Amino acid sequence: MPLPKAPIVVVRDSVDSFQLALVRGVRSVLDPLGVPVVEHLARLDGGAEPPVLGRLLSGGPAGVLVPSCRSSPPDGYLARLLRATGDLPKVFVLQEDPTGRGSTVRGDNAMGVRLLVQHLVTECGVRSVLAVRGVRSHPDSLDRERLLRGELAAAGLDLPPGRVVTGDFSREVTYRAVRDALRDGSGGVDAVVCFNDLSAIGALDAVRDAGLRVPRDVVVTGYDDDQFSSLVRPALTTVDQDLAGQGARAAALLLEMIDGGPARAVSHPVRLLRRASTARDLPAAPEASDNPEAPVSVPDGARPWEYVWNAMISMDTMLEVSRALFGCRSVPELVRALGAEMERLQAGRAFLVLREDPPPGEGDLLPGEEGAGTAGPPRGRLCFAVDDGAVPDVADERPFALERLLPAHLEHHLQRGWLSVQPVGSGTAELGYLLVEQAPGATVMVGEHLGLDLFRALDAIRSARRLARHADELEALVARRTAELESELATRRAAEQGLGRANAHLLSEVAQRQAAETQLRRLNQELHALASRDGLTGVANRAAFDDALALQLAGCARAGSPLSLVMIDVDAFKAYNDEYGHLAGDDALRVVGGCLREAVHRPNDLAARYGGEEFALVLPSTDSEGATVVAGQLAARLAALAVPHTGGVNGVLTLSMGVATLVPGPRTVGSDLVAVADRRLYRAKREGRDRIVAADPLPE
Repeated sequence: MPLPKAPIVVVRDSVDSFQLALVRGVRSVLDPLGVPVVEHLARLDGGAEPPVLGRLLSGGPAGVLVPSCRSSPPDGYLARLLRATGDLPKVFVLQEDPTGRGSTVRGDNAMGVRLLVQHLVTECGVRSVLAVRGVRSHPDSLDRERLLRGELAAAGLDLPPGRVVTGDFSREVTYRAVRDALRDGSGGVDAVVCFNDLSAIGALDAVRDAGLRVPRDVVVTGYDDDQFSSLVRPALTTVDQDLAGQGARAAALLLEMIDGGPARAVSHPVRLLRRASTARDLPAAPEASDNPEAPVSVPDGARPWEYVWNAMISMDTMLEVSRALFGCRSVPELVRALGAEMERLQAGRAFLVLREDPPPGEGDLLPGEEGAGTAGPPRGRLCFAVDDGAVPDVADERPFALERLLPAHLEHHLQRGWLSVQPVGSGTAELGYLLVEQAPGATVMVGEHLGLDLFRALDAIRSARRLARHADELEALVARRTAELESELATRRAAEQGLGRANAHLLSEVAQRQAAETQLRRLNQELHALASRDGLTGVANRAAFDDALALQLAGCARAGSPLSLVMIDVDAFKAYNDEYGHLAGDDALRVVGGCLREAVHRPNDLAARYGGEEFALVLPSTDSEGATVVAGQLAARLAALAVPHTGGVNGVLTLSMGVATLVPGPRTVGSDLVAVADRRLYRAKREGRDRIVAADPLPE
């Protein structure tokens, strides 16, 4: 089979365990063959329509592979782009084909449900089932519900409508649905069958809270074999869809279509994994068999720990990168900060391209490009590059048409390896994009949030530039008017001294000048206030925080009084963005900012945004007890608002806080206080989140 020379485009929207397993399977086929891949990684909900995705799909790729891109609605931007590609080979994994011309690969739900029911009825003696469906309109949920009814009927069991509840594939929603079902008279239920593992974890909690034992009184099953399904207690019996196998099969099918093969629908075999959640006192499971439908007994907790560990490392790494980018005040500084993080991100190749001609009203971004913006196709400039660890000089790079993705002399990079493209923009607005290829064996998962962090940093730089330009224009206007008035005054003084009307007019002009100077002073004051305020939350920004902390350290050192710092982090904020979208995440940060402003009352107290979802309170002349009281009042204000967060503590948005207090000396620096507060903040998160830690643990 001849291999494609043009790259394959892969479209995904997450680096969660589900998509990582699919991509691992895809790469097991394409990487050994040397097939080039350009991957678009960004969420496609909330009105997001990144132009770079349209250029990828219209730029002559060999084919397209979409591995369960769940944020894209059936009639959304991605579906419209794919329909426009005509007969271009396309393969969709675990989702519907919106074009009607591609191939699909999905797990065999019929096999999975059949194995599950056989295990429950034959081996567990189940007689009464409570089923938990997913999202009502989801194809897999509808299919699994239909198949479950059929298999139970074949086994002589009924599934009345009252024994089917909706869990929306969510742990919290399922918990409430199962709790209410058990409370409202679903007595006699001896099995809860959930259509994904996250719902099953919620069902485990609901069954236990009802005073029932798992598996002795009620057995619980999931579906999909999520990375965490074997870590809960008891470990979940589930159906393994062999996601890596589906990814490999999808890649092989796409190569067949590129070679002229037909589009077809592939049903991939699955297997049942029996674990403790159905392990009643029954005969031991049969030995391993060559039969693909034979259930498999899996030891608890044997597999996912590496993923969990890598996920924790990745979260900490991306938080540090976000902090580094957020504090930049110019594009060159941002480029230097990004370059410094490449080793931490384990990037072998990386290219940052910024538009030379942003959309109307978006302002310029590149240094020296004042007033940029030309008619015709959008153009951009390479601002940063890393090539196998080397950092080439890009100072002399010229603008190029963005439809080429990279300058002509670098286009060969698109013909090898696996490059991931992240849009730097929001909605349809595009400031540029980042291409990254991680080194082989990388353990850090570079998520789709890196492009969003770059966009926010660039947006802050752009806003500051606009304000500075406006101030310069006002100063020039005042200087020009002053010169005109001084010239006119000199002329009039040389003329007749007795012309009263001329003097009155001159006085009027002077008054206008004074009014203009007053307006300039007021605008300069407003500019200073805007430059020190975070544009999203309304509290002080990072630069103002640094200045205030240094000022209060010096003041408290002179007075010999205590200075307290409270470091604050919004709990599980990445999960919040994944669940509700980034626009809702911005709204949540505004709510937290409002609570911060209400929590400080004294003139010298400062509430600031430290970076990303981190905030800080600077409290001069405040001891540890007083700072803890202020932190508690802040937590109470947010709790009273009860911002919903299904992945958070108790289902609402919460804060973790670390408090540090010291009486500064002449050599005390701000980083001393930040380090102590940061350490206590992370301790608060390790101990369960939604709490305040104001002291270190006693030594053992």
